[in-house]
Amino acid sequence: MSHAVGRRWGCVVLLSSLLLTSCQRTENQYVPPPPPEVTVASPVSAELMNYLEYNGNLAAYEFVEIQPRTKGYVEKIHFRPGTFVNKGDLLVTIDSRPAKAALAKAEAELKAKLAIQQRSEDRLQRAKAAGTSVPREEVILIQETLNEVKAEVELYRANVDLAKLELDYTSVRAPISGRISRNLVDTGALVAEGTPLTTIAHVDKLYAYFVTTERNMLAYRRLNPDARTHPGGKTPLPVFIGLEDDIGYPREGVFDAPDNQIDAETGTLQLRALFDNPDRLLVPGSNIRVRIPAGKEKCLLVPAAAIGIDQGGKYVLVVDDNNKVERRSVTVGAIEGALRRIQNGIQISDRIVINGLQRARPGAIVTPIVGSFTESSPLATK
Repeated sequence: MSHAVGRRWGCVVLLSSLLLTSCQRTENQYVPPPPPEVTVASPVSAELMNYLEYNGNLAAYEFVEIQPRTKGYVEKIHFRPGTFVNKGDLLVTIDSRPAKAALAKAEAELKAKLAIQQRSEDRLQRAKAAGTSVPREEVILIQETLNEVKAEVELYRANVDLAKLELDYTSVRAPISGRISRNLVDTGALVAEGTPLTTIAHVDKLYAYFVTTERNMLAYRRLNPDARTHPGGKTPLPVFIGLEDDIGYPREGVFDAPDNQIDAETGTLQLRALFDNPDRLLVPGSNIRVRIPAGKEKCLLVPAAAIGIDQGGKYVLVVDDNNKVERRSVTVGAIEGALRRIQNGIQISDRIVINGLQRARPGAIVTPIVGSFTESSPLATK
């Protein structure tokens, strides 16, 4: 009996100890993680040049279609297509036998007429030497005949000059220096005046043609009054172009001339710039991108990588004074290296998230780390 009572009290004591231990334990509590770290920086303020950008194409400084000035059969082609020729180089020879025969005939006719002139001069000299023995009317007649012969001599001299020109035309020469195209006729072909033989393009310099709007043209002329009388202004206006595979606009030329009227249908004005081509890389007909300086302005710049885009448009993430992330819609401008102009939407005092964008969400609290950026190293942290 006493053993049973002891066992009961032992159980009661053990149960009480367990209950007391469980009551003394500390309950588990949730501790939120710290706000994520992001790098922030204020926009950079700079005075930068504005540019007007266009699309255009290149054209040869000089372009000539080579045509014969006489009729005949092509005897020989002296050039290789695609090569460079100099002014005066022989390009095509046309059969010269008819021209040589015509020249010989003209020279013979001139020689015969010169002989008649000489006889008329001798006759007049004898008549004058005879004095009164020769009637005055006869002397006058002899003089008139001589005058007619002299006029005919001049005509025959002109025929000889024309025959020489026709003979010279059988040798077709380059009127300008430049790159020559393929031959459009072959040896043995019959050609005449107006028959295209080939073309030559002067490519050591090239023109760039592009069109601007009437609004841009008027704005430029108001800012540069001397441009109304001097094409491009008294100081040459620089023009920059880029080819299909160029980064940016690495080639510089000068504004040459505008067209003399605006296209009434499109409201545009064609412009022309001149570019040197010493390496002959530029080719007439190439499509180009054109950039023209249009005055400086102060603007804000942020890294291009800091600009996001969604259905609402382009935006940047800004951290306010309470370290809360805010989405700010922006209007972007031109790209400046690794940076991009912001036309509106932010202020110079704003803290822009430039690194850790994936950790920043609008409305979330973050831990900002102040950084800086430049065009060469936009995400450099202090």
